[in-house]
Amino acid sequence: MAMSLDRLKQSGKLSAFLMHLGISAALVAALGSTAYLLWYPPPYFEFDGGMNVMRLLLVVDVVLGPLLTLVVFQRGKKGLRRDLAVIGALQLAAFVYGAGLMFQYRPAFVVYAEKNFFSVPWPDLAQIGRAHV
Repeated sequence: MAMSLDRLKQSGKLSAFLMHLGISAALVAALGSTAYLLWYPPPYFEFDGGMNVMRLLLVVDVVLGPLLTLVVFQRGKKGLRRDLAVIGALQLAAFVYGAGLMFQYRPAFVVYAEKNFFSVPWPDLAQIGRAHV
């Protein structure tokens, strides 16, 4: 059965959910703006997979984390801190992994070959350097 909005407010679940949602949204917005403005300038964000990683981060960090908090939160519950710490740790791990992938695979430069433009990510550049050493 679904809880009414009044019951959610009284139980503290709504405020915990909204707090978690706000923190998660702020972190993902900061990462998204950094990725869009610095790491993947237009049009690379859409073409090189930056948007795909951002969608995944949005689902995991902005949707699932706060929803898990909504489900788990209960004032006075024994082990609540541990439960919220586990949710936060999993969420942080997913965020750091996604941000690391976005940073690692950002475009290094653009190549024109076979009548097309291709962006070359940094790991491919490192492989080229190792092949010629």
